[in-house]
Amino acid sequence: MVEPETVATCVKFANVASDCVNRPIDYFHIPVPRNRDDDEYFSPLSELVNREAKYFVGLFHHTDGIEGTNARIETAKRHIHNFGNATECGF
Repeated sequence: MVEPETVATCVKFANVASDCVNRPIDYFHIPVPRNRDDDEYFSPLSELVNREAKYFVGLFHHTDGIEGTNARIETAKRHIHNFGNATECGF
């Protein structure tokens, strides 16, 4: 398994799917590894084109508690404004 360097691949997938699918897309899940709470990882989120879909970002990890989750939330907020929280695996 390889951890992604950024969410760029997820953003590209969401953008291409939004362009190709002929029905509304309700949501996308975007995984975030536990050790990533930096702007470099999250910055591609600002390139999402589908403003009708909901985005659930995998910010919760049981192994680093509230502090780690809050750090990831604060970084995500700088790059995406309307999102829901999820676990990394999408639960």
